[in-house]
Amino acid sequence: MEVLLLKVLLTPSLVLLVSLAQRRWGHLLGGQLTALPLTSGPFVLILACTEGAEAGRVAVRGILLGTPAVLVSCLVYGLLARRHGWVVCLSTSAFATVATSGLVVLLAPPLWCSLAFTAVTLIGVFLAQRRARVVTAPPAGPAWELAARVVISAVLVGTLSWTAAKVGAGPAGVLATFPALACVLTAFTHRLDGAAGPIQLTRGVLAGVPATVLFFLCLLGTLTWLPVALAFGLAGLVVAVAGTLLPRLATARRASVMAA
Repeated sequence: MEVLLLKVLLTPSLVLLVSLAQRRWGHLLGGQLTALPLTSGPFVLILACTEGAEAGRVAVRGILLGTPAVLVSCLVYGLLARRHGWVVCLSTSAFATVATSGLVVLLAPPLWCSLAFTAVTLIGVFLAQRRARVVTAPPAGPAWELAARVVISAVLVGTLSWTAAKVGAGPAGVLATFPALACVLTAFTHRLDGAAGPIQLTRGVLAGVPATVLFFLCLLGTLTWLPVALAFGLAGLVVAVAGTLLPRLATARRASVMAA
């Protein structure tokens, strides 16, 4: 019950904060914030505190296994956004995400397969999008639009959390990777800003995935032999360092390519 209440209350609050940041600083930053473990991290924390560190570690492994579903969601939405409206893009990307998560649960591949798929996909996306145009001035929507984002995200996350509670820590970890924040934000951004907004938002999410993967890899290695608070503190430090260094490396690489 604590995990369900946490996610139902936390995710809408984060949707609101990320939406405000997106309006202020642009879609790319909004996507990068969306990719952070803002809901899955607290989910593992509460699980580790209530069910034990080993249950938390099992959930972390499930989250890492389910990471490809996030990539599939962003790639499908970004590819369709140029030619279709938000309804088609959202429904198709959500179906692809659920199908990917279902395959992960059914096939239970080794963790290295998921990590290899994630690494290869992100490298390919980075190379393909290094000359991408950045949209920095998203339009402001009507006042009711923020409230709608909050309500829809609460319903979506509540449904997912209730389902996850019935299937065990490992599958729950896979389900916890469902990009509820990204689904809500991309759909509303698409409706307000056309194709350019969600394309930039999904690129931001993809750019933020490496830091999140490092966060959970750190937890996977430390959660059962360090105190829970210390393990999360160390993982948070890893995210902070990665979140600072990775964008600088990407910017330097992009500048060198454009100069050439």
